[in-house]
Parts: sequence; C-alpha cells; structure tokens
Amino acid sequence: MDVRGRGNSGGTFLPFENEGRDAHDAVEWLAAQPWSNGKVAMWGGSYAGFDQWAALQQFPQRHYLVMGPWDHAGTRTPSREVGGLGFGPASLLDLNALHKAWYDWTLKDGPRPEFLEKRIA
Repeated sequence: MDVRGRGNSGGTFLPFENEGRDAHDAVEWLAAQPWSNGKVAMWGGSYAGFDQWAALQQFPQRHYLVMGPWDHAGTRTPSREVGGLGFGPASLLDLNALHKAWYDWTLKDGPRPEFLEKRIA
C-alpha cells in the first residue's frame, strides 16, 4: 500500500501526518473482508517501518522491537561491520528467518520465535 499522495495513492503527501490513521483504516478494512481470517501483518524498513509504528499508535497490535547495529541495507542483510565499526556475532541476525517465523506465528498460529523472548531485542 502506498502512503497518501505517493505511488498509486491519491491525496496530498504530508510526511508523517496521515500514516497512522490511514494504516489503521487499511488494516481494519483488510481484516473485515470476507476472504480474510482477520489477521493482518505488516513488514518493511525505512519509511515503511515508520508507517507501521505510526499504525500502532492507533491501536494496540502484538508488537516487538528488534534493533541492531545495522545501516539501511543491513536491515535486510546484516553485516558485522558498519561505517568502519566492527560488531560481535550477535549482529548477524538472520532477519529472513525471523520474518518467516514471525509470519508463521502471527498469521498461522505457529510458535512464537525464540528470538522474541522479550518485547525488545
């Protein structure tokens, strides 16, 4: 989904102003469709990541915060070195595996990923 005023979305783009309400409305609409089981998941980094946090301000979703010493590209494929600084092996989180486990948990009622033992990791 494009934010208001971007891509295929109509309206005027006002950065950081409408994303929370618009995302809330979109999630509610998706969950209410006859072809939906009521579960909606979001994924993305950068501005799309902000959009998700903005949506959470509108209603409380099972949310977790995963932070690491990653640059923009590192949020997809982490590296042990960023900007000339070296980090330990814990910085090499397999984010693709975590995403899959997250979706299995939230959308398929699978087990909670072990990495998400705490709400902030």
